[in-house]
Amino acid sequence: MFFKQSEADQWVRDIPKQLKAGKAVTLIGPTGGPKWSRWARPTYTALPKGEKGKPFRMAGFDLMLLELVPDPGVASYRFRAEVKHIDGQVPYRVGLYFSQTKQATTEDDANLFLELTYTDMNIENPTTGNNIVRVLADLVREPGPGVIINFFSGTALFFKHSPDLKKPWRQLAVEATQEGYQVFWENQLVEKLSWTELNETGKAGLDGTIDFGNAVNPSLNALRTVNPAYGPLQGLGLYCNESVAEFRNVILEPIPSKQP
Repeated sequence: MFFKQSEADQWVRDIPKQLKAGKAVTLIGPTGGPKWSRWARPTYTALPKGEKGKPFRMAGFDLMLLELVPDPGVASYRFRAEVKHIDGQVPYRVGLYFSQTKQATTEDDANLFLELTYTDMNIENPTTGNNIVRVLADLVREPGPGVIINFFSGTALFFKHSPDLKKPWRQLAVEATQEGYQVFWENQLVEKLSWTELNETGKAGLDGTIDFGNAVNPSLNALRTVNPAYGPLQGLGLYCNESVAEFRNVILEPIPSKQP
């Protein structure tokens, strides 16, 4: 289904209302593209369009963050999708991103986000034969070439990558609340963490990264004013870094409040 831009803009503005009413919102169905989307960072790739009868595909040679929801408008929700990593090389990954915001520095803008990502192309660790799915806290300076500064690595879950040319669909999910997040891989819990712990650990990690690298790259000092403030009421969407990936059944749904 294709929408006029004005209809699509109204549709995305109504998402918080739908979630507050207890309704799930289909961002991308089994086939076709999103009803609304935009890039969450500058990219050289044209905004992808869905094809009727085919899963939604993203492909490019840079870091692509395709925003599907600017602000969920509710603090408790589940963001889930089925993802297929079709082409790419280690260390390039695909999956979901969430809690995306920007902070101004003295030199540029710091684009901060969390990624729940994996690769199905190669074996990441030849010694164990395992690949990793986990949350990473990232910063990308804008405008710029899309160099990712990872300053926090969450708990890793190990899995066997698929050597087949026909790659499998993988289920990814993020559950966010006012207190923190938990993430899932194939319905298996990967990590549960509070926003407070993440932001405190992330700030220490970012400062350490600056201290380590500023002798070679003094411009990193401009990032000292950045204070990670990840939370539930921030942007979320699809992550594809120098890869080809397909996405389907991308759903945003409210998490019912627990009864006392």
